[in-house]
Amino acid sequence: MIFAMERGTSAAPREKRICGLLVRGRPIIVSVIALFLLFVFLPAHLSGYELNILYSSELTVYYDESLEGPARKVASLFPELRGELEETIGWPVVEAPTVVLMNDRRAFHDMVGSDYVAAVAIPRKNLIIIDNTRMTSRPFTLRNTLKHELCHLLIHQHVDSSRLPRWLDEGIAQWTSDGLSEVVIKRNRFLVPRAVITGNAIPLKFLESSFPGSEQGMLLAYEKSKSIVEYILREYGREGLLGILEGLRRGYDIEIAVEKSLTISFDELEKKWHGSFKGMGSWYAFAGYHMYELLFVFAALLSVASFIRYLKRKRDFSGYDEDENGDTDDEGLSEGGRHSLN
Repeated sequence: MIFAMERGTSAAPREKRICGLLVRGRPIIVSVIALFLLFVFLPAHLSGYELNILYSSELTVYYDESLEGPARKVASLFPELRGELEETIGWPVVEAPTVVLMNDRRAFHDMVGSDYVAAVAIPRKNLIIIDNTRMTSRPFTLRNTLKHELCHLLIHQHVDSSRLPRWLDEGIAQWTSDGLSEVVIKRNRFLVPRAVITGNAIPLKFLESSFPGSEQGMLLAYEKSKSIVEYILREYGREGLLGILEGLRRGYDIEIAVEKSLTISFDELEKKWHGSFKGMGSWYAFAGYHMYELLFVFAALLSVASFIRYLKRKRDFSGYDEDENGDTDDEGLSEGGRHSLN
């Protein structure tokens, strides 16, 4: 379906309803592909849902009528974020993305099919969908969320999606956006150390194509992705991490890309990462994760010890009182004896 507006006519906004959606925009040629993608992803119950459009040569933003301010912020942030990512990754953003800003949490859920994320990137459609209702809650900000999702699009524009492991994709996106992930689940920095110590860490080979659907499984997958990318950066530097991406861009599988860039095998990388959690530091982390349980047990032990001490002191005082009473009785009998003799 084609939706076009005339060029060079009145600057007043035009509007047209297509497939039950009211789309408003300035007199421009609207991206036919972007509109098609939008209609594909909007759920059936959103017929009548009104979206405005903000269009430029760099990106297209569809937004709820109440989100004009955030939409303009997205448009103003985009050149800066694109420049930062291109400098960090070393590759250009080669295709203008489409961003959809939603102000309806139910609509967003129906679009993406998950309650655990605040935004998603769909690389094959060059599309970013953001739940703006989450952008006022820590740790989310529109800037970092947009940067995180844009990083996904940039990487997928250069690397075949079938070769890009999900853990590496998510780990790099979190690195470039100051550690932010899309998940709305409360994060815990002790989750990965505990999983490693208890032998419950998810192997990387199970995080290549998808993440677990459960809340805890998804959170652990995001945290491990972030952790292992941080380990690569710490041990092999930015060049080592970007070397892996370059290997994937050239068509190597992840195992070969890791070996060529880091000069160790993929399995050895995971073993070394595991090894970085051994020692007292990890046990401190483990203790920190169970802080409340340990404090409860400690308080309970203190209570038991105090009660035992109380019983012991009570017994000691009871014996002392008996001795005192015994001495008093003896004295009374002695005096009474002397009196009778008089």
